[in-house]
Amino acid sequence: MSSPFPFTWAQQQKGRALLPFCFLNLTCECSSLLLYYECRFGQKQVTFTDPLPSDPSLQDPPLVPDAYGRIAPVPENPPKESPVWGLADVIGIAFFAFIAIVLSEVFVARIVHLLPHFRHAPLLQLENKAAVLVPAQLVAYGLILVFIVVLLVHKYGIDFGVNLLKAIRWNAPSANSGMAFLAGGGGLALVSLVLERLLNKWTPKSLPMEHLFDSTTSAYLIAATGILAAPFMEELVFRGFLYPALARWTGRVVSIVVTGALFAAIHQQQLAHAWAPLLILFVVGVTLTTVRALTGSLAASVLVHMGYNTAIFTLMFIGTHGFHDFRPR
Repeated sequence: MSSPFPFTWAQQQKGRALLPFCFLNLTCECSSLLLYYECRFGQKQVTFTDPLPSDPSLQDPPLVPDAYGRIAPVPENPPKESPVWGLADVIGIAFFAFIAIVLSEVFVARIVHLLPHFRHAPLLQLENKAAVLVPAQLVAYGLILVFIVVLLVHKYGIDFGVNLLKAIRWNAPSANSGMAFLAGGGGLALVSLVLERLLNKWTPKSLPMEHLFDSTTSAYLIAATGILAAPFMEELVFRGFLYPALARWTGRVVSIVVTGALFAAIHQQQLAHAWAPLLILFVVGVTLTTVRALTGSLAASVLVHMGYNTAIFTLMFIGTHGFHDFRPR
């Protein structure tokens, strides 16, 4: 597994440690040159001591091999969150996301309304169909992603590519660790199902999101989006941007709680504003944010989120005989 801490921080620490070495190396070279000429022309012998600094703060952090035998400096304590963006930028992203989602739904609904199969359906009814909501969500995701990239590149001068991933602390784990994060997401799904059983009497018999599963095709569309696209975008906004911006001012614990609460809040309409399913989603949100906080890796929380959604949709697939039987039991 790659280091759970941002490579940029380790690189800065190494740079700070090597700066005095570069100067002392130049001094050593000059001393060696003087020594040569003095010895060559019969001058007195010159001796000098080891130029390496003895100050522990100037030395490299300890080097330990990872699972693949690679050596990387490991800091003793994780660095504090210090993103280049601030809370104002996060609010701007949220506002843009709201506008993008609304406009995408209107645009896609009108496009779908032109199709022969939906031509006679009311536009308001179409906006509650998976055939409209899923494509509209994907369009909105694309617009939000472009907005975020433009924000980082043009406002803060971050180069597109590797530096962009470092800025959001992507920090991809190794293959083995990635599988472990996916499995952890599956375990989180089982915990949420246990909580659902315990809070069953406070959960509405029918939730608005259940009406989206009105056909096998709709179920497959929602499942594919929920597994492949939604985890990345939700983690990017909540754990990639909101959490570090909050943590810089409120600290890790408060930011984890607030991020988890806001994550649950955006799903309240889908869950009929019922406190029991929102509480379960709050636990999920806090867990995902904790993974991001402890590992320093946005990729880790994305994988856990993907594992969670995959387990949920797999159980639904089994329980409905391949997304064919959505009758209440």
